[in-house]
Amino acid sequence: MTARNMFHVGIFLAILVGPVCGVSALQAADAADNGAAQESRAIDVTDVSDVVKAGQDMVTQERQQLQQAEKAAGEKTKSAEEKETQARQDAYQQKIVQEAENRRALTTVERQLQRERFRREIMAAGGREAVVPFKLKRRFAMRASQTYDDNVFLSKTEKKTDYITKISPSVLFSLSSKYIGLDANYVCDITRYQNSSGQGGMSHLLMTYIRPGSLKLPFLQHHGGKIGFEIQDDIQPLVTGIASSEQTQRTERTSNQLFMTADYYMSEKRTLALEYTNIYEQYRTSGMRAGSYMENVLSPTLYFHARPKWSLFGGYSYGSINYMDGGTNGSSFQAIRGGISGRLFTKVLAHFEAGEEWRQYKEASNGSAQKMFFKSTFFNRFTQATSASLEMKHTIEESLYMNNPYYLSDSFDLNIEHHVSYKTTATAGFTYTHNSYDKPVVDKGIEKKRADNIYCSDLGLKYYFRKWGSADLRYTYTLRTSNFTDLGYADNRITAGVNADF
Repeated sequence: MTARNMFHVGIFLAILVGPVCGVSALQAADAADNGAAQESRAIDVTDVSDVVKAGQDMVTQERQQLQQAEKAAGEKTKSAEEKETQARQDAYQQKIVQEAENRRALTTVERQLQRERFRREIMAAGGREAVVPFKLKRRFAMRASQTYDDNVFLSKTEKKTDYITKISPSVLFSLSSKYIGLDANYVCDITRYQNSSGQGGMSHLLMTYIRPGSLKLPFLQHHGGKIGFEIQDDIQPLVTGIASSEQTQRTERTSNQLFMTADYYMSEKRTLALEYTNIYEQYRTSGMRAGSYMENVLSPTLYFHARPKWSLFGGYSYGSINYMDGGTNGSSFQAIRGGISGRLFTKVLAHFEAGEEWRQYKEASNGSAQKMFFKSTFFNRFTQATSASLEMKHTIEESLYMNNPYYLSDSFDLNIEHHVSYKTTATAGFTYTHNSYDKPVVDKGIEKKRADNIYCSDLGLKYYFRKWGSADLRYTYTLRTSNFTDLGYADNRITAGVNADF
């Protein structure tokens, strides 16, 4: 083959193979591009999934933070509501406490418990003087009540129904300075009977209470001694009502009860107390004036503080009762007593005393008497809402019944209080009293000794509709049975009242 022919064949083969190689090259390039694109897409998919996952995690985290914030806000709101509710409860509870402190009179045993608590406060000072910042409080109150009584004169056969309206304004001044506390409470009762106008009227009560606290006397410094002192005086220039449980006749009388106590704290374990009591009763009702009397009692007592929360004590009492307006039924008496007082258990506050009393009467026909007595009080707070008090006594009491100079009284008194809510308080009480007389008297031609049983139950409900105001409803049923048929009676009383305190 000639060179020319070979040239033409080369050109032909180049023309023939060139497109094929071009196509292969293009295909290779396309394959490379496709691979790169697929790799790029794989990378892009991987990057997007990471972003999506990061976004989901962020959303989840934000949702958790939002839930936590909502929970915290809810707890804060709930806490604020609980604090507000607790504040309201505390306010009403404080009002209840203030009303309890403002009660018109204390029983002898309640005063003993009060003084025992006072002694504890003094001892807690640890030898230091009690310093109280100066403070003056004034409080004014008004009470209006309406009572339905189905047996006003406590008669067994001739019951008389009446509606009794009572308005009682009062004022309290309380002063505390560096070393002394003084409370003065005045109450005026304006009473009107709808059907028995002669029974209405106005009565007054002024109660003062002084507690100097702890005073260190210079001449007792080397003994480490301290003195505590208290005065409580209940003055009633005019009071109407039944004077004692043995009577049914309503009377007008002037009454004053003065209680004074001085304590010398000899050591951490021993306290010497001196108590003076003066009771004055003057009857204004005709036929009862001979029963007017004055009683004086002086009682030294030694306390041994066996434990931090309770004490043992023993003491002696001497007293006299003198009747005015020519009365000859007076007497003098002595008593030896002992007992225990304080917080005996975690929730139980108690006072128990027992002893023997000797009485010598001025009237020869009355002779003398020797009787055992005991007094006990228990107060238990079961829960923050429920508390109960129980008082039991066996005592010898002055009598105005015929030729009996005294009668023996056994009593049982149970009271329960329950705070249904921070605004509502329910109370229930039951009292049983048995009075027995030693000397027989003639009743309808039969000579016998008088014996009475008195049952009293009451239910009460009090609602605090405002911090300054409350309303109450109370039902009281009293039954007295006696072996002297004319002396028994039954009485129902329903009282509704409204109280305002400023």
